[in-house]
Amino acid sequence: MIDGQNLLHTLAEVSIAFTGFSGVVGVFGGGSALSEPERNFRVRLMIVGSLAAFFGSLIPLVLGQFESLAPRVWLLCCPLFATFVILNSLSVYRQTRALASAGNYSRPWFAPIIYPLNLFLALALIGATFAFLPGHSVYIAAIVWHLALASIQFLVLVVRTMPRPAV
Repeated sequence: MIDGQNLLHTLAEVSIAFTGFSGVVGVFGGGSALSEPERNFRVRLMIVGSLAAFFGSLIPLVLGQFESLAPRVWLLCCPLFATFVILNSLSVYRQTRALASAGNYSRPWFAPIIYPLNLFLALALIGATFAFLPGHSVYIAAIVWHLALASIQFLVLVVRTMPRPAV
């Protein structure tokens, strides 16, 4: 049994439910005041964040089932998730720059804090790889952070809707 196994199960269940809900919002979430490219981008961010949390929750559970890998689960998972965080952040930055240059992106007020927090999280995951920090705690915090990011994208999609005509 690996550290945090029950919490990882719970996070996997929550994240897969959120992924399904994100898909429904993406398909039926009409009436957004956002431009179509930005709306599609935010739906994609919401789904990627929840899927990252889902697969991030399952990978340690699967690796923990192998006797030889169980002691090294966090040593393997932390750098893998750190790599994902860095590559995903770079991809989001590139996509938001492209949307902004085309005039299809309204930068939310919280955007400047996300990139430094992602960098801090990636550094913490790397620190956990070298046993400077407890691996399971940092890893679970990274999963919760990705669920929070997906939830933020959901809120942006829901809050920025076109006003309905009065009846």
